[in-house]
Amino acid sequence: DALEVLTFLNEHAKKAYEPTNEHLRYITERLKDGASVEICRCVIAKKTRQWQGKESLEANLNPVTLFRRENFNRYKGELVYHKEEST
Repeated sequence: DALEVLTFLNEHAKKAYEPTNEHLRYITERLKDGASVEICRCVIAKKTRQWQGKESLEANLNPVTLFRRENFNRYKGELVYHKEEST
């Protein structure tokens, strides 16, 4: 699952991060904390939209910054969830 998330980051943010222990460790930790692959993808997509093309922020599109616990929890909290209402 961590490799799938890293691959999505590379494709979406146009990066080439290799599946090293350091890169995968942060992603694996967030998955163990209960984050789903889908939530990880949503965080990557949101931050890519916000940061890509902005020189001062684009460097933050990396596995360490995105998936460090404190950062990820904050980024995840910024997501907008749409809940279907049952009638």
